Amino acid sequence: MQLEFAYLPPTYYANLPNPGGYFPFTFNQEHVPYVMDFISTNSVWFNESSAPLLLEWMHNLNAYPICFCLNVSRVWQEDITQLCTQRSIEHVVLNKWFSLLHVTTTVQLASALPLLLNMASCNELVIWSIGTSEPPFTIEPILVANHGGSQTQHMVVIDMTKAKTIFWPGYDGAFISVLSNEPRFTNISKVKATFPPGVELIEIELSS
Repeated sequence: MQLEFAYLPPTYYANLPNPGGYFPFTFNQEHVPYVMDFISTNSVWFNESSAPLLLEWMHNLNAYPICFCLNVSRVWQEDITQLCTQRSIEHVVLNKWFSLLHVTTTVQLASALPLLLNMASCNELVIWSIGTSEPPFTIEPILVANHGGSQTQHMVVIDMTKAKTIFWPGYDGAFISVLSNEPRFTNISKVKATFPPGVELIEIELSS
């Protein structure tokens, strides 16, 4: 099982969040020394089929509690409500666009991941934070970049003084981005040690 792996040059994430680019949220960059992508290959695609891999990865990372921040459009609301009711997952509605899910057990995560990865591969915003009980996500009006210049829009703001590691499954299941201030993401050898056996990381260099 192969994944391509690359640390992102700072040019990939501008000072303004980009709703259709890197990143559709904002964070205090001075607290994030490690920003990287795990890129899908023929053997791994980051949609619901990768749920078992990510479940084992989260277990290896001792991820719990996990806080998910979701942009829940109307088409997914019933599925999210049903999931939270059936698995006793705490569901906090932030506003009419965004919700938080608090996952504390492997059973809850195993039930949630296929749906949430399916949402993400359909380009809904799904982000999660691991290893901290205090949610690092807020929703604030932010000046964002777009094709016509810039405009103010309600965006996810991540406080990396509260978060340790953030995961964002990107567009169409093509990659998953990780933002971290943890030493275990310092280099490819340490990162590889967090993955289940049989996962091969192929390091590539992205142009700036």
